[in-house]
Amino acid sequence: MLQTHTKTVLLLFNSLFLLLGVVLLSSGIWLLGDPRHFLTTFGADEILVTYKSDPSLEDLKMLYTQFAYVLISVGLFITGVCLLGILGTLKGNRVILLVYSLLLFVILMFVVISTILLAVYETEVVAQIKHFLQNSLQERYTGDSSHIFTKAWDFLQSNLKCCGVMNYTDFNQTTSWTVRYSPLAILPASCCSTEDKTLLTECTENHNLYVSNANVGCLGRLVNLVRQYGGVTLATIIAICCGLLLMMLSASYLTIQAYSTIEVK
Repeated sequence: MLQTHTKTVLLLFNSLFLLLGVVLLSSGIWLLGDPRHFLTTFGADEILVTYKSDPSLEDLKMLYTQFAYVLISVGLFITGVCLLGILGTLKGNRVILLVYSLLLFVILMFVVISTILLAVYETEVVAQIKHFLQNSLQERYTGDSSHIFTKAWDFLQSNLKCCGVMNYTDFNQTTSWTVRYSPLAILPASCCSTEDKTLLTECTENHNLYVSNANVGCLGRLVNLVRQYGGVTLATIIAICCGLLLMMLSASYLTIQAYSTIEVK
């Protein structure tokens, strides 16, 4: 009876993860084979528009290509492991079940160690994010809302009520900011919490105005946002680890049962 229930649990979990693997694999192949249709479907067609209008953004094309390969690789790995688990469970093959158990153990250790490293090296991770944000702002921000990097930064600043990476002075270092709300603007309109045109003009020229978010950095906002939802993230990771542990123990139990059956014979 216990063996039957164990097989049912394994088949159920593997079927769910198999579905996830197939979705990731299909998405990666779709993005790689037909990026225009994929990006348009998910509302990210600005990437293609921006790339065509600015051919120098070769790294943008490389970014979504690499993302497609990541999806394909992860999808293939998950699909392969799940198929191995389903085959081993249905056939009761001890070798397949043993290999499957070892793979689950490796995945479990990877998740646990990665989580610990992220917690231990939080400062270094934040420093890398800061470096990336500063580069994208200084080299890619133009002020033109049709440009994807400008659109992303304006969206970030408007929704998080922030300005620049650390504060508004980051815009002093921008090399491509040519489209400004006013000739005397020292910060973009997205750094201001108002829609009044007169007030907006004053805000972009005076960082001390009450509707200005000039002294609030977006990096700090992002870090606080991650910490705010840290409990949910941790709970999700724990749930994944528990699921992997349950699958590993179930597979190990079936492996032991398979060896016991052979010894009895």
